[in-house]
Amino acid sequence: MTSENFAPGYILPNISVVDPIENEHYALISCNDDRAMVLRRAHSQFDIFINHFFNEFGDQIAPTILMVLEGNPDLIGIEQASGFRDAIALSYVCKARALRLVHPMSRPLQFSSWFDFHPWIISTNFAGIVGNSPAFKYSNDAENFDGHANAGLPHVEVRRTDCDTLLMDALLGAWKGRFISHPTSWRSVALFRSLNMAYAASQLPSGPDMTHYALGRSVGLWISAFEILTHPGKDGNVGYKNIYRLLHQVPWRDQELTKPTYDAYAG
Repeated sequence: MTSENFAPGYILPNISVVDPIENEHYALISCNDDRAMVLRRAHSQFDIFINHFFNEFGDQIAPTILMVLEGNPDLIGIEQASGFRDAIALSYVCKARALRLVHPMSRPLQFSSWFDFHPWIISTNFAGIVGNSPAFKYSNDAENFDGHANAGLPHVEVRRTDCDTLLMDALLGAWKGRFISHPTSWRSVALFRSLNMAYAASQLPSGPDMTHYALGRSVGLWISAFEILTHPGKDGNVGYKNIYRLLHQVPWRDQELTKPTYDAYAG
């Protein structure tokens, strides 16, 4: 896609993508990608905005930009953008967590917080920047802006090799089903609701006040993510047995992992 097709959306300040991650409608790209550079050269406020992201020590960082294809208003929205981001983020998180079980000193990305959207974006007319969160709505000039990455995370470069590519390809394919082909299909709706809950569950659980209670909150969110995924629909109910049935359907490569080691519930 050419740069004229795309408009900048959310900024991800905690990561710098090395390779673009995209489909026909959305793209996560480097702020130095050719498509971004065309817009930065054409709009000074956007260029200033991108150049005003720093870490906690004042070192400039290169954020990632979520670009959206213009011309289809049905695909421009927070649910579509978040679904695209969630699919990508969980593909990295799942691989990172699996690797850390075997290699405790493996690369980061085990938390979805690396993929968080910054609350400030460029305005649609490129005349300034606008901020929006549950706590505030505001606008200003890019010259007055100093953006920061999450101080609880090191800013990292993100490569395609860091993700579970099979999972990401499957989830991005499902994204098309959810928002383009079959937008009201219960299974696709449930999948992306579950992904969004999993994104919350895999967030950095706490800051320096970390306790086992923080981990307990994350576990509760993971339970919710699985229950959403297995919910049978409008007139049904869901419980832990539905989750067990789903796990039993997985074709395990290591049969040792299928053994009923623990009794989570009796009866």
